[in-house]
Amino acid sequence: MPKPTRRPSQKLGRPASRRPESAPSSKPAPTKKPTRPTKQSAKQKLASKQAGKGTSRAGSVGRGGRGGVPRGTPPPSSPHTLPRRKDQHLEIIARAVVLLPGRVLLCRNLKHGYLYLPGGHVEFGEPAAEACRRELAEECGLKIAPGPLLLVTEETFSTKKRQHHEINLIFRAEAVPDADTPYPTPKSLERVRSLEPAIALEWTDLAAIVDLDIRPLSAKALLAGGAISPVSPAGLGAEWHSGIPT
Repeated sequence: MPKPTRRPSQKLGRPASRRPESAPSSKPAPTKKPTRPTKQSAKQKLASKQAGKGTSRAGSVGRGGRGGVPRGTPPPSSPHTLPRRKDQHLEIIARAVVLLPGRVLLCRNLKHGYLYLPGGHVEFGEPAAEACRRELAEECGLKIAPGPLLLVTEETFSTKKRQHHEINLIFRAEAVPDADTPYPTPKSLERVRSLEPAIALEWTDLAAIVDLDIRPLSAKALLAGGAISPVSPAGLGAEWHSGIPT
């Protein structure tokens, strides 16, 4: 009688064992956390914006900027542009031409001896004519009414500590009555004195202008040219002069 064959997973007298199937879990499968986008630097953001913007067609001015140049691209530097330094200062000066018959009111720098028209710096947000009025009151107590703009000039020069780019706005001005001089006359105006220790005020003959050290040279040329008079023409327009070599 043949012997009964047995399966490999069985032993005699015992049923084959089965591994119980795992019951389905009631917990949902874990979801992956969204990855945070990496932070972009300001340059990367600007580059991505510029890459997404462009011109509507080559050579035309589209959303990208000027004539196909992407927005944010710095303009080419001028051949006259100097490298920026901390000691460089751009200044706007309002000055006044105050006249008596044949004479003009000038300030003298007592340390260096040169002459210049009275006035001073324009403050941020201050109208230039108002700055001219304020500076004359601070320098010598003279109350003036700024009139026509005679000359706009720019100059560059250096001192020991700074490099200056100076823009001068030169107004024709008339003295007006105040508490001290209710009726301005040549005699009362001649008594005007400087209120600042570093400068002196002088009434200078217009005929002697050509022989004096008056700065800037464009202001000296204006005074020496005979284009001004105690009564300025109402329609006199301003001239532009640049003392920066091109």
